[in-house]
Amino acid sequence: MAPEKEKKSGRVFLWLKKSWQREKAEIAEGKYFPQRKAQNILFSDFALTYYDRHWQHLRGKGAKYFHNKLLSAFGNKTLASISTGDLQDFYNAKRDETSAATANRYLARLAHMFSKAKQWKDFHGDNPATNVEKGKENNHRIRFLEKERDKPTFNCL
Repeated sequence: MAPEKEKKSGRVFLWLKKSWQREKAEIAEGKYFPQRKAQNILFSDFALTYYDRHWQHLRGKGAKYFHNKLLSAFGNKTLASISTGDLQDFYNAKRDETSAATANRYLARLAHMFSKAKQWKDFHGDNPATNVEKGKENNHRIRFLEKERDKPTFNCL
């Protein structure tokens, strides 16, 4: 009776060993922990994916310009390594260089990119762009009267 038990336990041992090897292979492939795989995606790689899937189909002509500016700022970083502080520094630099409205557009694009990365399972975690403080936009326009265009106004005066 003893040799029969050893035979059965030997089969169980082999089965367990094969199961363990299969599990290790699946873990290495990222089947069980997809967030580990997603944490290594570079911003530049995701930006190209984002551009192909979403951005190039928008109407604006400034998409490629925005894309290049964002790549120059964050291209060599992984999505997981970009922090709120990095985005705040980028925002402040853009606001000093251009206007608060333009800097807000960059920040909105970055926030949307992180939202899409989360939706497409390329990024796990909180969106770092949500905690960046935006500046107030001053979009007032100064207009001057012109004789030809504003004849009705001059006639009333």
